[in-house]
Amino acid sequence: MRPPAQFPSFLCTIPNDNHQSLAMAELVRQFGWVWIGTIAADDDYGKYGIKYFKQNVEKSGICIAFSETIPKIYSRRKILAVVEAIKKSTANIIVVCSSDIDLSPLMDEIAHSNITGKTWIASEAWVTSALIAKPEYFSFLGRTIGFGVWRGEIPGLKDFQLDVHPDNDASDDLTIEFWQTVFNCTWPNSSVPYNTDFRINVTGRERGVHPVSDQLCTGKEKLEDIKNTYLDVSELRITYNVYNAAFTVAHALNNLDT
Repeated sequence: MRPPAQFPSFLCTIPNDNHQSLAMAELVRQFGWVWIGTIAADDDYGKYGIKYFKQNVEKSGICIAFSETIPKIYSRRKILAVVEAIKKSTANIIVVCSSDIDLSPLMDEIAHSNITGKTWIASEAWVTSALIAKPEYFSFLGRTIGFGVWRGEIPGLKDFQLDVHPDNDASDDLTIEFWQTVFNCTWPNSSVPYNTDFRINVTGRERGVHPVSDQLCTGKEKLEDIKNTYLDVSELRITYNVYNAAFTVAHALNNLDT
């Protein structure tokens, strides 16, 4: 097949999502499960992931007990309808293709309803997520199986992150905003408001608007003293693949000159 004119050259540094759907189908067949439910996020990632999965398992005589969709825009009514479908079904194997953010409201309701005894087949977008790996979810997610994106080490990244400081680039408003949010202080003489939408798994604080702190930043705060995922370089998955993509392009451009 000829590549589209818009993209005459194309290279993936991360597997196509179809490979994941195929692997999930092979996993179900390997364990001999024949009665399963599926849940998809209401986007291309979720819907096409589950569609391709179902196409593969149905060829083997595996039956889909229910197929539900998580709303992209939060609706408790729709979330509760998914919970009710899980409760009513006798299927104990549930395949979920969703991001962690979209899945989180459903997990909250499942925890509230105390639904246990299910085996969850997870897509890579939530299987290693800190947003989902909460103690309050352990009672019903303890039997989760999933496929994670390959992780790797990015040399020098942690040192680079520790070098972030407002004094290093006084004109960088994003750095000042980050510093104020992490240390709950206001940078002196800064016009940057203490008003941020950083995600909780980046800064350790709830997302949303926060009031201006009365405490002034001293500049002597140390990033290495904070305990959140900002400095956790042990689970670099998507980040590592972006890193590989950048180096792939860089090497290719370099080779053009040789």
